[in-house]
Amino acid sequence: MVQWGGPYAFIKWNQITYIYDLEAEKVITTFAQQERVYLSDKPLNFAVSPDGQFLAWIGGCNMSTRGACIWDWAAETGVRVMPNPTIQEGDESEHGEIDWLPTGGMIFINEVVAMPGPGTTAQAIASVDGKYYRPVDSFPGLLPPQVDPASIPHADGAPTAGLSLIIPAHEKHIGVVAWSPDGHWLASAPTDFHGDITYIRRGGHEVRVWDAISGAMVGEFPLEQCSIAIYTPPEQDGLVLASYSAQENGYAGYITAMDWPRLDGNTELALLLNECDDRYRLVIWDWAAGVVTAEYEDITSAAFAPGGGQVALGYADGRIVLTDYPEIDPADVLATLPAAVDTLVFSNDGSRLVAASIQSSEQAGELTAFDPSTGEYYFSIARSPFRTLAVSPDGTTIALAQRDGLYCFSERDLPPTLLDGQTGETIGAANPNYFTAAFSPIGQMLATGGCGTVILDLATPDNITYYEPIARTLAWSPDGTRLAAGVSFGIFVWDLP
Repeated sequence: MVQWGGPYAFIKWNQITYIYDLEAEKVITTFAQQERVYLSDKPLNFAVSPDGQFLAWIGGCNMSTRGACIWDWAAETGVRVMPNPTIQEGDESEHGEIDWLPTGGMIFINEVVAMPGPGTTAQAIASVDGKYYRPVDSFPGLLPPQVDPASIPHADGAPTAGLSLIIPAHEKHIGVVAWSPDGHWLASAPTDFHGDITYIRRGGHEVRVWDAISGAMVGEFPLEQCSIAIYTPPEQDGLVLASYSAQENGYAGYITAMDWPRLDGNTELALLLNECDDRYRLVIWDWAAGVVTAEYEDITSAAFAPGGGQVALGYADGRIVLTDYPEIDPADVLATLPAAVDTLVFSNDGSRLVAASIQSSEQAGELTAFDPSTGEYYFSIARSPFRTLAVSPDGTTIALAQRDGLYCFSERDLPPTLLDGQTGETIGAANPNYFTAAFSPIGQMLATGGCGTVILDLATPDNITYYEPIARTLAWSPDGTRLAAGVSFGIFVWDLP
């Protein structure tokens, strides 16, 4: 089989691709292909861009990620994974097709997505740099070069008003996004688990800091991998498991949360690290200088007070410490919960500190709200399961995103579970199908992610804004004018009125 692109012929023969330079009249490079694409970043079947610079395929992009893959073969820059806004965490691109539009910089992607239950397809138009990506109902056919791809209708009429930035940020599903106090920087980190039926890894991700205007990466904090498992057929000896030492090459594990410690500075980032032995460590990283400035062991959760100068720390033994920062005193115990504290959130006005302890088969979890200025309880109730907890700016409402399934059956106009911040009582009907929730720092706007991305106005229930991309994590800018979402492997940023 031969494919043509620019001055090159791509000749596939016996699982090897030969790239022939038509001008030089010689083969300039070769690469072997793999039937098991999850064990190789070199594809079995691919599409060549019109200029011959890029190869694109659906399948294994590298040793850990499946999806829509783009490779600049001549520059050897590594394989780029395209963020797909309609694929959820845990879903994998099994196969599909890619067609290049005549402009060369745009591609049509038709991914066949594997998921529990029935599979589905995800179709989209993307740019090679990953900064332009949106779903469409179907491929419109070959377009002449003078046609603007932006004229292609969106799927289901999904609005894109205000979408100002897409950053192809990681090669794993993004689990955490956080704005700097001045709103100029964004930090992101992938989730712990990512893999498919053939590949599972734990840890080994990176934290990255981005310019929220240009999308350029300005800092990176690498983490070593704890373990990797590759499942192969029984005739090939089944499970292959390799473990990697955490401490020989620096930090290892995965990030469970992160925050910006000081309102008077925008270069320090607090990273909550779950290490390979399931011990926790709070690491203060100056991304501009590229150095770690402080570390604190055995901390399972942390939240920095909105006014600066204080931090709430949760420990494995259930202690909640409210102490000055950066001079931390572990003896400043505010309260003790019955199990490890895995969630701490301040309201934006500092009037509430909400804490949750871990549930287990031996111990019920607890959800508690405090007045951080006095240490007095507002309420303490049994914890219901949730993935994300958010507190309204004035502390009067608590939102719990509780989704643990993959399908959307409930109405989009219902909020997640809402609790009264004074009593802990449930408020109204709820939609359980949300992965994440985040209150705007101003007003009563609540952004939710799960079945798309939905912005609800709690003061005006009929005021609903819906976006197609499925958000795994959400964060509002400090002034409430921009919303960042972790969408598959990318960060989507909307400018809001």
